[in-house]
Amino acid sequence: MSDRTILSEVTDAERRATRISNAATEIQIPNLSSTDEQSTITANGSSKRAYTFSQSTNANVSEALVTASGNITAAGESFENWDNSQ
Repeated sequence: MSDRTILSEVTDAERRATRISNAATEIQIPNLSSTDEQSTITANGSSKRAYTFSQSTNANVSEALVTASGNITAAGESFENWDNSQ
């Protein structure tokens, strides 16, 4: 092996990926503590739809963060393997 500097480090990539993955858990929206099924005001239905939409959007963002985390780890491993083969 030649005397060279390795440019990538898989442990750094894994550490960053873990932080991103943890963010997916931290942004979870708590369930509604109570649901008002008796109110007839328009805002009640609108707020429920907005809450449902925010849960769906949050789930999509969380899924994307987990996917990105896996991609970062895989890229770190690939770069480290490439560095080691040089």
